[in-house]
Amino acid sequence: MAIPALRRISQLSDRGAFILDYPMPTWANLTYLRCNAEFSMDKPLSLAGILRQTPRLIRLHIRLLFQPRFYGQIDDISLLNIASLTIDDYRPVGASLLLESIYAPVLEAVRYNITQGGNAKSDALITLLKRSPNVQELSLGTPAFPETVEQYLRHCPSLRILYIQGESRFRGASTDAQHALLQSFVLDDPTRCLCPKLEYIRIEPILAVSLSTLLNLIRLKNGTNCHLRKWKVVVLNIRYRAPDKVLQVIDELKLEERRGDIKLQISYTQHNDFMRNLDEGLPQPGDPVNDWWPSVIDHTTDFS
Repeated sequence: MAIPALRRISQLSDRGAFILDYPMPTWANLTYLRCNAEFSMDKPLSLAGILRQTPRLIRLHIRLLFQPRFYGQIDDISLLNIASLTIDDYRPVGASLLLESIYAPVLEAVRYNITQGGNAKSDALITLLKRSPNVQELSLGTPAFPETVEQYLRHCPSLRILYIQGESRFRGASTDAQHALLQSFVLDDPTRCLCPKLEYIRIEPILAVSLSTLLNLIRLKNGTNCHLRKWKVVVLNIRYRAPDKVLQVIDELKLEERRGDIKLQISYTQHNDFMRNLDEGLPQPGDPVNDWWPSVIDHTTDFS
């Protein structure tokens, strides 16, 4: 491939040859790489070697397809200019090999999705976040527990944008743990408060929390607290137990929305055997959330 000025590579299918098996005269001009990575025998070392040859790389999107027979070690990979990293991980054990080796001091956006293994906590992701203190956007596939999210966020002091994807709920999570996650964003103690610069929060899994917890989340980040950045967008799905109070809370949230110039998209589901939906809530006409969302990560692309 005599294309020394090539700047973008995108492999769109998981069928066919492994793209990094092809010889390249140089990877030095790449700014964008999107591909499958099948880790077996020497292939992780091959990928690591290629990444070390990409000093201009800005965006990296890898779908990790690991084979269990690889047990090697990967030395550090310095990606000094990378701003956006997306990892779709089909083998959670294997992800640690790559993530723990990456040093990306100016990394701003991370999307991490484990598709097997129950979305257990990733110590490798924590290692990556510790080494990348400037991350401002984090997108996650639904973790098993809210405590897992909190452990990730403890290492994101600069975070402005949080998106937790998923259409169901946190598996096995207690109501107290879900309450604690939301409460951690508005603690009075700045040394314990989670992500004080957070402005955009979007949690798709249903949260079983009280309406007072929801109201406090909005009220205490409305611009009046000097150590907390005010909300700009809040998108949540709430499962509640107090139907007699929901209309009052909705009215109060509407007041906070106007007062703080906050964009709210909140859906309410009553807690009962049939999970009956209420008509009331803070819906917006159409689906404006994607227009509100300032992400630098492309959430619409996949490898299908």
